[in-house]
Amino acid sequence: VQTCALPIWTQPGRIIVSGAFTVRTWRPYDTLVVVRNPAYWDAASVMLDQITFFPIEDQTTMMNLYKAGEVDATFNHTVPASWIDHVRQFKDYMDTPEAGTEYYYFNVQQAPFDDVRVRRAFNMAIDKAALARFRRTAVPMTSAVPAGIFPDYQTPRGDGFDPARARALLAEAGFRDAAGQFAPGRFPVQDMDLTYNTSEGNRANAEFVQSQWKQHLGITVPLKNMEFKTFLQVRSAHDYRGVARAGWAGDFMDPFTFLSMYSIAGGDNASGWTDEAFQRLLIEANRQPDPARRNRLMAEAEALLLAAQPIIPLYAPATNWLRKPYVRGMYPNPLTMHAWKFVSIEHDPAKRSEEHTSEL
Repeated sequence: VQTCALPIWTQPGRIIVSGAFTVRTWRPYDTLVVVRNPAYWDAASVMLDQITFFPIEDQTTMMNLYKAGEVDATFNHTVPASWIDHVRQFKDYMDTPEAGTEYYYFNVQQAPFDDVRVRRAFNMAIDKAALARFRRTAVPMTSAVPAGIFPDYQTPRGDGFDPARARALLAEAGFRDAAGQFAPGRFPVQDMDLTYNTSEGNRANAEFVQSQWKQHLGITVPLKNMEFKTFLQVRSAHDYRGVARAGWAGDFMDPFTFLSMYSIAGGDNASGWTDEAFQRLLIEANRQPDPARRNRLMAEAEALLLAAQPIIPLYAPATNWLRKPYVRGMYPNPLTMHAWKFVSIEHDPAKRSEEHTSEL
């Protein structure tokens, strides 16, 4: 168990909340316990007296706790890829399209990725369809906004899988032999890493992409993993070399949440890229009373982003979690947001029907 000092205002007994629950116990990296908030305006509608959250990174540990009945539900993206085919047949499994993306940042402020040709090449050398099949619950992406989540938004397409074109672009960028062909040995792989925050899934993705670059470009990129808090600091400071892992879950159900982070060179935009034309299009889009016109302007902005290639879109995930059938009020949804005040557990075995019995 790791420990760290909590800010005074977030400590149990000091934190001020306006929701259905308030904090009773918080041990970072171990346990978070919330209890019914008696001052909540609709306290009579709150179904549970207490909820205990376990912030566990290891997927196998979480699955074992679930199978043993130690937890009643898991958080999103918990089921390991190797378990998916077995688990998805059970009614415990929660699966639906997700308003989220998995992608990699380029550090565009450092060579060799200050050259858009190099960025495009590394993107085009990854078979996203194969990666999605490997992940089992993913949809391959070439865009920044997940396709199909927003029916009225026509997301533009970025570059597809094209290893030959990728090698040609690298040759154009100067990494070539006397005959003008791409020469892997001339690429400065010593100046880059693929950096990711520690987790089983992130490691699997990084190893898959590493193998793709080795197979299609002849370049073996070093992998570098970090604890999440350290990783966020390094990434936001643009203190990584080459490529860094990222993922985004929509804050709200609109394409803007996947585009607005690139309006500035800092903050959640860890690439260092930004563009005035991109900024103007987003500002103009949010001034539009006509939804169709607004969507077209956002799509134009996204097309500029994809042409500049500060990111490698990988895939759109699906929700991937478990819930005991006797847990009521928790449903799969694109943001995996739960109205905790309405969540309840049927404790009485006599009232549990066949459909409320867990099969795992």
